[in-house]
Amino acid sequence: QQEQQKQQQQQRQQQQQMQKEQQQRAHLVQKGVGHEDTEKKNFVLKMMKHAWSSYAAHAWGANELKPVSRSGHSAQIFGGANMGATIVDALDTLYVMGLTEEFSKARNWVANEFHTDSGDSVSVFEGNIRFVGGLLSAYALSKDEIFKAKAKEYADKLLPAFNTNTGIPMGIISFRTYVPILL
Repeated sequence: QQEQQKQQQQQRQQQQQMQKEQQQRAHLVQKGVGHEDTEKKNFVLKMMKHAWSSYAAHAWGANELKPVSRSGHSAQIFGGANMGATIVDALDTLYVMGLTEEFSKARNWVANEFHTDSGDSVSVFEGNIRFVGGLLSAYALSKDEIFKAKAKEYADKLLPAFNTNTGIPMGIISFRTYVPILL
C-alpha cells in the first residue's frame, strides 16, 4: 500500500510539473510566435492528434498501426510481440507537444504493460532507437523514474549482442535465450 501511495504521489508530482511546463510553453508561444507560425503549429498538432487517436483506437499496445485495415501489427523486427513500439517511440513527441492526457495514458501503459519478457528475437538497432531511445528521451523530459528503469531493463537485455570479438553488435538477439542470432 505504501508503494501504491508513493506511485500516486509521483504521478501527481509529474502531472503538476507537466502543467507548469505546458503553461511556460504557452507563455512563450504567446510572446514570440507569429500568426503564420501558429497556424503551422496548430496544423501539426491536429495531425499528431489524428495519428495518435487512430493508433489508440485501433492498435493500442501493438507496435504499429496498419492504417488501411485499421488494425495493429507487431512485426518480427520488434520480436513479434505487442511491445507498444509506437507508444514508446511517441512519448517525447507527446510531451513536447503538450499532449498531457495522451502522455499520461502512454506513461501508464509503459509502467503497467511494457514488459521485456515478451517477444522472441529483436533487432538490436530498432530496440536501441525506439525503446531505449524513446524511454530515455521521455525520462530526460519528464524526470519520471519509470522510464529510466524500463530503459535499463530493455538495454540490459540487449547487452549480450555487444559481446562479440569486434565489439560491433550482432543485429538480432533472442529475448528468450539472450543469445545473439546470426542471420
